[in-house]
Parts: sequence; C-alpha cells; structure tokens
Amino acid sequence: MTTSSFYKFDFNQQKNIDKSFIFEQEEILLVKGSDKKFKKNKISYHCSFDGAGEWHEDLPTIIICIKDNVKLLSFTLDNLIKNDIHSQANIIIVDDRSTDDIKNVVLKNSLNYIRVDNNKGFNFSMLNNIGAYVANKLKTREIILWNSDLWTPDNKTFRNLLNLHRNNKSIISGTKLIYPPKNLSFNKDDITDNIKNNFANSSKNWRGTIQFGGSVWLHFAGPMVLSPLHHRRFKPLNDLIATTNKQVNFITGAFQIIDTDWFLENGGLNPSLSKNFQDVDICLRALKQEKKISYFGEHYLFHDESVSLEKEGKQDHQLLNDNVLFGKIWNSEIHKLIL
Repeated sequence: MTTSSFYKFDFNQQKNIDKSFIFEQEEILLVKGSDKKFKKNKISYHCSFDGAGEWHEDLPTIIICIKDNVKLLSFTLDNLIKNDIHSQANIIIVDDRSTDDIKNVVLKNSLNYIRVDNNKGFNFSMLNNIGAYVANKLKTREIILWNSDLWTPDNKTFRNLLNLHRNNKSIISGTKLIYPPKNLSFNKDDITDNIKNNFANSSKNWRGTIQFGGSVWLHFAGPMVLSPLHHRRFKPLNDLIATTNKQVNFITGAFQIIDTDWFLENGGLNPSLSKNFQDVDICLRALKQEKKISYFGEHYLFHDESVSLEKEGKQDHQLLNDNVLFGKIWNSEIHKLIL
C-alpha cells in the first residue's frame, strides 16, 4: 500500500490542545463524472478542546463522534454513565460542525469535548484521528472508536473486552454487535430507515438479531474485487458461529479497540476515506504487518445501526469515492491478505 500523505494523518504535528488549533490535511476526492480520476484538496480542520472531565492516563480513551442529534448523544451518555463506563475509560466527544448545543450536554456530564469545523463535510476518519491526537497528548494506552448509536448491556462487558484485547495482545479488537430490542433502542420505530432502505428483504424480526458477527468477503460487480460484509447479519443473538472468539480480517468501526502507539505510527484512519471502509482499510494495514485482529463473540454490545447518520445521509459522491479508492488501494493485494 502506498504511503501517500493523503492516506495518512500526521500525528507528529505539534499543537497546543489548551486552545484552538488547526490541522491542514491533504485528501483526494474522485472527480465527479469519473470512475478513475482523483483530485487533491487541502482541508482545514479547525479544532478546540475543553477538557472538563477528569483524565486518567492508566485508562483507555473512548472517542465518540456526533453531529447534532443532541437527544441521541444524551441517550448514549446516559447508557455509559448508568453502566459506569466513564470510570473505566476517559471519554472524548468529538462535535462535528453541530448547530445543536452538544458542548453543554458534554460538559454537564463532566466529559471531554472537541469541536471540529471544516469546509468539506463529514469525515469520520479525521474526527477520530483528531480525537486520537488529543488522547495521545494526554497519554492513553488504547483508543476505542465508539459510535454515537452504540450501547453497552451492562457494566461488565466493556472491561471484559478490554481485558481480552490486552491478554490476546491484539492490535485491533471488536465484538458481536446486536440490533437493540425496542425497549432498549433510541429509535422505537418498527423499522428504521437503514433497515427499510438497505435490507428490505430482511425487514421482519430484525430486532435483537446480529448486526455484526465477524468478517466475510463477497464478490460484487463494482470497483472492488471483493467487498467486506458483516458476517451472520440478522442471525439470532446466540448464533454459534458468531458467538465464538476468533481472529478475523476486519472489525467494524462502530466499535474498535486499537493500540494507540500502533495507530499513531500508521497514520490513523485514512483521511481520504471519509465515510466508508476506513475501518476495513486500517485492519488490512494491520494484516499486512501480520498483526492480530481479534473478534470476541462471547460478548456483545447494542448497535442501532446508522441512527447517527440518518440526517447526514450515507449515499452520496463521497461514498462512491470511498468504493473506488478502496478498490484502487487494495484490489491487487486483497486475496493474499484475507486467505
């Protein structure tokens, strides 16, 4: 894989996180009307940090990105605090250009807040990279990418997953994700927009089933020779295959425990993959280095898939860019890496 600057974030930049700071990031974007030609852009990310929460260097750091959806964030933070996750990890909320008063919700809960503004739009990779940058400045051993629509069922699962990650000496770890039952869901609809628009043939009895049960790859017509898919989607929670601890090819970015030093050394999430496949991309980089990627299926978290993106939207030119670029980077190597 190339080491081009637009595929990596430079964690060696020296910024004073006690005040506002700016990251200038090179990124490439597919030229509209083309399926091959990219143009290079330099995007300015204007950031500010408010470290309202206590910080413990011996704890990992959870990074949660959000744009508006203040009710969703409140729901998620209530779940984390009720289950004492805030005493098991530092928590940083990365606010992506919100007009809602996200900061007040974060500070009211004595958590850490980063505001990020840019003139490009949503970039999941950069939001998490900036969160990781701040976490590293404050000396943290692991970072955890935690979607704003992800919840824990209890106060023990997170600690168990972290211990498994450490004991297995994994670089990246994840777990089984379950569509929450209605009584535990932020979205109480019988069918969400995500299910209706993307999984119409499986729209019945989806609640309480598996959303992510490991990694699998399939051939599809398109710019990628192989496409990464969630294994055992819509299977029962106790599905035997998905309830096994094992090494896998990738972990979904909704929940990833990542070794901080390795993440920094390898440039974090790919800034030019703004919406999709940055989670798979970083896992393939780990596989190329013969690092261990672990899936712990004996545990699970709840994931109300794509609730956090319903306002932002998933289908657009950036998503096409991510498909084409991922194929450009990995098509020639993918078979030997995952077999």
